Amino acid sequence: MGAVSIESGKTPNRELIENVFRSIIENPFTGYYCEVRWCGNIGEPVTSVRKLSEIHKVSIKSLFKAQNRDVATLAFTTDLMSMFNLNCTNESECLDKLTSYTENHVLVGSYSKNQGQFTPFTEDDLEFITSVKAQ
Repeated sequence: MGAVSIESGKTPNRELIENVFRSIIENPFTGYYCEVRWCGNIGEPVTSVRKLSEIHKVSIKSLFKAQNRDVATLAFTTDLMSMFNLNCTNESECLDKLTSYTENHVLVGSYSKNQGQFTPFTEDDLEFITSVKAQ
């Protein structure tokens, strides 16, 4: 959310977070979906982009599909549910809990997890964001 905030020039808040997830759900990139999964390296949920052709290789607990299309756009993995303890019954509840969790960090300017602590972006983070944007 920090990179989106930098790019858009908008202050990160709940509305921005909701808009980013809504955009992911409603505007799929052909052949890909976003997967919210548990990252053991940082001990946090992360969102990554994966090929739709690989979705059968992943244990998905719940997912959103693009409106009027039978294509996954945002999926929540089973490991996320057990590690992060979202304990949600459907994708809307999962998204709401994830949005609230994200909001707790970004409202105070913490976008990155370094040495076990949420922090503002490091110089390395900013260089990476710039390089991705250039591509």
